[in-house]
Amino acid sequence: MPGHTPGLLCLYDRARRLFLSDDHLLEKVSPNPLIELGPNGEEGHFRPLLAYLDSLRRTQALEIDLVLPGHGTPFSGHRAVIDRLVQLYGKRQARIRELLHGAPDTAYAVSRALFPRMSSGDLFLTVSETIANLEVLEARGEVVRAEADGIYTFRLAA
Repeated sequence: MPGHTPGLLCLYDRARRLFLSDDHLLEKVSPNPLIELGPNGEEGHFRPLLAYLDSLRRTQALEIDLVLPGHGTPFSGHRAVIDRLVQLYGKRQARIRELLHGAPDTAYAVSRALFPRMSSGDLFLTVSETIANLEVLEARGEVVRAEADGIYTFRLAA
């Protein structure tokens, strides 16, 4: 179930309708999509949120009575949890579109506006989350990426 990381694995016991979700599905926390570079440092090798949303669609189709997460207590109602996660990402992407309405900006600047109260210790997580959401918007054709002098900026598509 790639997404949080490229190699994340979950176990599904179809007969008992149990799902060992690791960090893929957590009841109260959204798994952070982390920046992953390719074997030679190239970007775009793995797009975590695009992969995660696809993995969530596959998880939603499973008949599960109990989720055994990597963090927290077991829970039921996996489809409601998935619906909340998809809504969360939808709201975050709507906010990114609002932030880009005025002019192109860097992922770092968007991240600081999106997560204004985050500490510098959380910078990697918040920038990863922002880039992942920008990649989703880019894949949908809603955002365009440009590069100048080694700096990427993002703007709304025309």
